[in-house]
Amino acid sequence: MKKLFLILFLSFSIISENSLGSSFSSLIDSTSSYTISTSSNTINYNRVALVSGCVLGAGTAVYHYQLNAWWKHWRKPFHFQEDLVYGKSVDKIGHAWDGALTNFILTNSYRWAGLSEETSHWIGAIGGSLFLSFVEVQDGYSQWGFDRVDAAANIAGSFYPLLQYYVPEFKNLGFKASYYPRQYGKAGNIPGQTHTPIDDYEGQTFWLSIKAGKIFPKIFPDFLNLSVGYSVRNLNDQSKQYGMLLLAPDLDFSEIIPQHSEFLKTIGEGLNYFKFPTPAIQISPKVIWFGLYY
Repeated sequence: MKKLFLILFLSFSIISENSLGSSFSSLIDSTSSYTISTSSNTINYNRVALVSGCVLGAGTAVYHYQLNAWWKHWRKPFHFQEDLVYGKSVDKIGHAWDGALTNFILTNSYRWAGLSEETSHWIGAIGGSLFLSFVEVQDGYSQWGFDRVDAAANIAGSFYPLLQYYVPEFKNLGFKASYYPRQYGKAGNIPGQTHTPIDDYEGQTFWLSIKAGKIFPKIFPDFLNLSVGYSVRNLNDQSKQYGMLLLAPDLDFSEIIPQHSEFLKTIGEGLNYFKFPTPAIQISPKVIWFGLYY
């Protein structure tokens, strides 16, 4: 899931832009000729330009990182190459999570710029799909190949928040990620490179988080979620590698963090893309109890 770096870089860029945007909001918002009012929104074209510039700058930086780290020395003619064994499919789930998080970043950035929620969601879905698909196309010109399953996961993840917008019941189901170093720093598959959190698949766990407090309000408190997790072990030994399923309680930060402002609301929603340590139970391939699972 090497695209994790790209998403986190994009996140930092947009968060920085929003923070700086708040600092300079009086300057940006003071020029009324650059805003257009609609029935429900005021589009601030200075902010639209700022967001778009940050997205373009982040995308350019990501391209050069990928080029130097993954593509430049392993160029090949464009080709398709599916790998349904690599990472025991953790990377496939990671692609979907990447897409959903990219959508979240883009959607909230353009909402900050004054676009409607619906328009922003469409920008997030299409923009996330295009951004990750571009990376996948570049993989197609390297030894990795264009993986159509990865591409499908990217698009599905990018459009999932849009589905949640039109069918709010799906907001009760969300994707989360957690990480604990397991292969970090050890020799990787590329000569001269070591594992980073991006390709330390044994350290990555992806969760389907169910808002139990919303679905069963008479049984569970509003902030409580129940999550089903998937991770892998022993990837370096094909004869011993296995996937593992987990169950764990989880937190809904949109219910924990006060929703008094758009900023706090965005923080709560953003934290809901990450699973924080809680007790957990491994239910497959054997039962193991964890006092805290990262």
